Amino acid sequence: MRRLLPLMGLLLCLVPAAPVGAAEGDVARAKDYSRRAAQAYKAKRFQEALELFKSANALVPHPNLEVNIGRSYEQLEQPENAMIHCRLAMQAVDAPARTREAAQECVARLEPLLQNPQWSIATTPEGAELRIDGKLVGRTPWEGPIPPGRRQVDAVKAGFAPATRPIIVERGKPDRLTLVLTEAKVGGLLALDSIPDGASVTLDGEFIGTTPITGFVVPAGLHEIELNLVAHDPQRLRLRVEDGGLVQRTVTLLSPEDAARVGKRPQWPAWALMGSGIAAAGLGAWFGVNAINARQDADELARTSVSRRDQARYDTLVSDMEVSRTAADVLVITGSAAIIGGLTWLLWPE
Repeated sequence: MRRLLPLMGLLLCLVPAAPVGAAEGDVARAKDYSRRAAQAYKAKRFQEALELFKSANALVPHPNLEVNIGRSYEQLEQPENAMIHCRLAMQAVDAPARTREAAQECVARLEPLLQNPQWSIATTPEGAELRIDGKLVGRTPWEGPIPPGRRQVDAVKAGFAPATRPIIVERGKPDRLTLVLTEAKVGGLLALDSIPDGASVTLDGEFIGTTPITGFVVPAGLHEIELNLVAHDPQRLRLRVEDGGLVQRTVTLLSPEDAARVGKRPQWPAWALMGSGIAAAGLGAWFGVNAINARQDADELARTSVSRRDQARYDTLVSDMEVSRTAADVLVITGSAAIIGGLTWLLWPE
């Protein structure tokens, strides 16, 4: 806690410095406020001291009270308000020499706190374009003042991913920040093998070696790969490589004789599925028509019948309608699934 300006001198000079016509009661009350304020200040009750000093100054204005108000604000970490009152005391024409000196010391202490703190910002590697809250301020390494508050620092350098960092700038507290930039496209690794091995490999049309290939650095993105081996059919692949990723593949190469033995995927299951599906859907449609006819007959009987003996026939028609409708639903759904399965088998790439 900074030493409070001695109050004895303050109380002694209040009466002679009182404005002409000031009531004796106001002077007495001002002295009482000042005494109580000094006690509160020494007890570190700075908010209470501030209010009492301000009350005394309102009754009998005096530079000593302005200094003490400023110091109270200073202890409450309100440098802007503290500076106002210390400057008022320093500029007062009737301020005693000791009071003016105390006011000057107060101003000197507060000035660094009211300046924007200096920050040092660097990047690895350096030379990045630096922005603070979107405003270009220079290139790293950079040093300069930043206004207090919550700020956003952005660093951009060609060939590297942008770096962003939120910071909190506190008044009177210089600081430093270092941002590590990572390469924008680090690529990935390719591990490629073949059965049998020894196949030549081209990546996007460029020869890169023979299998097995391990730890080959590949730019991130989609790539065309072709494997060729004498007396074997060539194989082509499309692989996507992510930044920092590892892609591993083992490709089986077939000779023409092997390929002939393996053959293509048979297509008869596809046609069997589609044929069964069409038949099931057709049968489902037939049951659907029966359900509609039974419903119409039941409705007609209900509207025209006047005999209790027709109740049994009505119940039979309703039962037939429900059975036919259920059968139609099951057959249509089953047939649709079979048709879709057959088309998938037929069109799906081998």
